[in-house]
Amino acid sequence: DMQSEDAFLHCMRKHWLFFSLYLIDISLTVFFATELCLRITAVGPQYFLYLTSWCYILSLAATFVSLNPRTRNTYFHPHARWATGHSWTNLCYELVIPLRLLRLFCLDEYFNSLPVLKAVFFTLWSRLLRSGYAMGVVWLWHATLLHLLNRGDLTDGVSPVT
Repeated sequence: DMQSEDAFLHCMRKHWLFFSLYLIDISLTVFFATELCLRITAVGPQYFLYLTSWCYILSLAATFVSLNPRTRNTYFHPHARWATGHSWTNLCYELVIPLRLLRLFCLDEYFNSLPVLKAVFFTLWSRLLRSGYAMGVVWLWHATLLHLLNRGDLTDGVSPVT
């Protein structure tokens, strides 16, 4: 869509914050690509045997694909794409954001906290389930009471909710 591409390029030229975030995105992509090359060189072919490695590679590929200023708006704004109909191209556009979010699964390479969290979960799973259930009940009660007490006066016949 040419109009959305022109709007994106206009924002890039006029808004310094938007442009600086775009430059940060480019810089981080170059940094992570360099890190990936060094990691593959250091580890060798065994690097491709791990799920987190593939998450890292797919995330980096999706980030690299979405750097093009002409198509960036198409990747990040689904309403502009689905108006043209459903197709395989639109499905590929839809996968860019979830693939970029795969980077969250790669945080273990930097923080090494997932084994600790897994050990805590498996040790205390029954307590976590009970506290999750209690939190859900309290949340439901709170939402119900908030709805009932904030309804206001309905003497005029008009509901404040609608």
